[in-house]
Amino acid sequence: MSAQQARVITLVILVGTAVALTTGCSTNSPTNASPLKPTIGSGVDLTKYQVATVVAFDVTSTKVKDPAVGVRFAKEIAWKLQYGFGALFKEVRQGQPTGRANELIVTGGISKYVRGLQNVGGWSFEGNLTLKDGADGHVLFSAPFQHGQIMTFTVFDNSSAEGLEAKAASEAANTIARAKGWH
Repeated sequence: MSAQQARVITLVILVGTAVALTTGCSTNSPTNASPLKPTIGSGVDLTKYQVATVVAFDVTSTKVKDPAVGVRFAKEIAWKLQYGFGALFKEVRQGQPTGRANELIVTGGISKYVRGLQNVGGWSFEGNLTLKDGADGHVLFSAPFQHGQIMTFTVFDNSSAEGLEAKAASEAANTIARAKGWH
């Protein structure tokens, strides 16, 4: 191998590493996520709620080809609420609400979930987070989430539909934690 070929190979490796480190490498940590922007309930105070019950998100469109995504997304949010922010709630549960006065109901809808193609893109995940009072069910907060990637050839991109789902769950958990007083 000539010296010029070695330099070209080294340059390709360095450029490839730089691209890999700067594209598609994002964290799904709920503490580093951005909060969602509300359509209802700007400035909501959730400090009185001691129990968070995360209910499976409804699939609200035929654009969602995976009916299990609502259950999976709820589990992801519950996990992030329980383990991502310390003792944010005395109890984080999944399933049906109990109707207690100190219970926050976390739910919403999934309006779009497209898996796309590996290394090509075209995936998307869209829906709405809704927070309700456990005692009377009135809506305290509502905010849309929308993540996607256009169809492009991305050799070093490690994102996927599941990655977008995890990112949206982190944003939802972060939104709830901030309204609960976490900073």
